[in-house]
Amino acid sequence: MTDDIKIFDLSGIPATTQRPRSVEPTIGDRIAAQHGFVSREAPPPPPRRPRGTSEHLHNMTMKLHHGDAEIFIAFCVRERLSYREGFEHLLRTARLKD
Repeated sequence: MTDDIKIFDLSGIPATTQRPRSVEPTIGDRIAAQHGFVSREAPPPPPRRPRGTSEHLHNMTMKLHHGDAEIFIAFCVRERLSYREGFEHLLRTARLKD
């Protein structure tokens, strides 16, 4: 057993006084790119566009006739409106006619 301990005796190795040199963090990336390696890090997420409104909204689900839904969706696409804005537009139009 004592012979095994002598095998791993590192006391004869002198300690170093040199500090490890600092390496530029991106140097590895540059060298890898030169040799055709691609980074495995995930790309940054795309910027999110601001959404929502400060108003209190009510979630509403309706069952519509297929043809009516197609007309409403086509109207919203043509006018570049969200469904909420298209519904609001229809309500404003209905109030003017009442």
